[in-house]
Amino acid sequence: MCKDNKYVLKKINLLFKFNLLISIIILGALFNVFVVATNDGRMPVYSLSQDTDTHFGFQEREEINNWFLSDIFRLPIKNPSIFFSIGDVIMILSYFVLIYTVYQLYDISKNRKNF
Repeated sequence: MCKDNKYVLKKINLLFKFNLLISIIILGALFNVFVVATNDGRMPVYSLSQDTDTHFGFQEREEINNWFLSDIFRLPIKNPSIFFSIGDVIMILSYFVLIYTVYQLYDISKNRKNF
């Protein structure tokens, strides 16, 4: 296989990965928007002691809609308590892979002669 064909195939593969990651980030954001939209415009947070304009606490799953998409996971730190949702995890992991993919695209474009 010619060097140029190998370069083009690698670049197409990375561009496909880039587009897929953007779609996954959007999916994570839609998960968050969906749970907020189904709970009166605020994000439910498991065991939050004080309600705010953007978040409210809940203790039982039956109290809210789509509890599995709400902020139910807690970082194991003492103060302040940080909760996050499945949508947040999907977006954060996708961001890291996306940054690496952009780096790979830059690297193969920069080193095309050596490819």
